[in-house]
Amino acid sequence: MPSIRTQALWSRHCVRQVTAIAHRLSTIRDADQIAVIKEGVVAESGTHDEFVARNGLYAELHRTQFDAGSDKVVPEAAPDLARQR
Repeated sequence: MPSIRTQALWSRHCVRQVTAIAHRLSTIRDADQIAVIKEGVVAESGTHDEFVARNGLYAELHRTQFDAGSDKVVPEAAPDLARQR
């Protein structure tokens, strides 16, 4: 269950547009539009479901960050992600 802050952030009644920079994909999973930036360039754009279906960079990051089907962060993934930045 998202926190009250997260629910307020994504509530369509509160804001029209939000730009968020997130390292944890669970923070942006329900966004209407997500852009994946790699080396200063938009590498992919779409929704979480579109990205997973495409099996591109976002899907790779998602698999690295989360264990099969849960929203539990995989502890050993954090150092790998930090090195990629």
